[in-house]
Amino acid sequence: MEEMKVSSAEEKKKLEEEVDALKSVMAPAADEHEAAKGLVTRAELVEEIG
Repeated sequence: MEEMKVSSAEEKKKLEEEVDALKSVMAPAADEHEAAKGLVTRAELVEEIG
């Protein structure tokens, strides 16, 4: 049972680190145009502009 707790804690830490990394990638760039804010893909940007 103790091993499961350790494994679970390690997995939780790993997942939290992955979420933090994804959040940092998704953060807007300092010079990001207003129209691009909140868009994830180029296709979304093209749709927004078009």
